[in-house]
Amino acid sequence: MRLRDLSAFTDPDLNWMMEGVRQELTARRASVLRVQGLAHLIAVHLARNCAGIPMDLRGASAALPGFKLKQVTDWIETHLDEEFDLDSLAAKADLSKFHFHRLFKQATGLSPAKFQLDARMKEARRRLRETNMPLLTYIKEISPRPILFIHGEKAHSRYFSETAYTAAAEPKELLIIPGASHVDLYDRMDKIPFERIAAFCAEHLK
Repeated sequence: MRLRDLSAFTDPDLNWMMEGVRQELTARRASVLRVQGLAHLIAVHLARNCAGIPMDLRGASAALPGFKLKQVTDWIETHLDEEFDLDSLAAKADLSKFHFHRLFKQATGLSPAKFQLDARMKEARRRLRETNMPLLTYIKEISPRPILFIHGEKAHSRYFSETAYTAAAEPKELLIIPGASHVDLYDRMDKIPFERIAAFCAEHLK
C-alpha cells in the first residue's frame, strides 16, 4: 500500500491517536495493550483515508503532492475575484490540465472549478456575516443556483427582494405574500407558503 502525500494538511483524528500513543509511551507505567490498540486504529485510519492509488504506467506517483495541492488551494482562496483558469492552475502544479483536474478532484473530492465556487461562497458568507458589505455584492456567485425570493406585501424591506430578484440570473422566482408583513413570515402558519416552497425545492433540488 502506498500512502498519499498529505504533508501540507492536518488530520485531527490522526493527531488525536498519535497524541494518545505519545502520552502512553511517556507515562510512568505504559499499557502495551493500549499502545497496540492505538497502533491498530492508526493503521486502519491510514488505510481507509490516506491510501494512494497504484502507480501509473509511467512509473510516477499518481497522487498530487500535498505541498502542491496546498499551493494551488491557497492561490485560489487569495484570488477569488479572478476568473477561473484551469490552464493557470495546472501550470502552478506543473501538470497538464487533464492530470491536474483528475488529481485535484481525487485529493479534494471537488473539481477545481467547484472548489473555487465553494470558496467564493464561503468568503461571501463570511463577509456578509462580519462586514457591512452591500448584500448584492456576490449576487453573481449566488444566482446560478435556483433562488426563491419570498416577501410580505407590507414588509418595509420588500424593495430589497425586488431589487435582488431583478439582479439575479435564472432560475429565479419572486413570491409576494398578500397582506403579510416581514415578521408574519416568521411564524404565521397561515401566511408561510409551505406548498410553494416544497414545490420549488422538489423542482430544483434533484
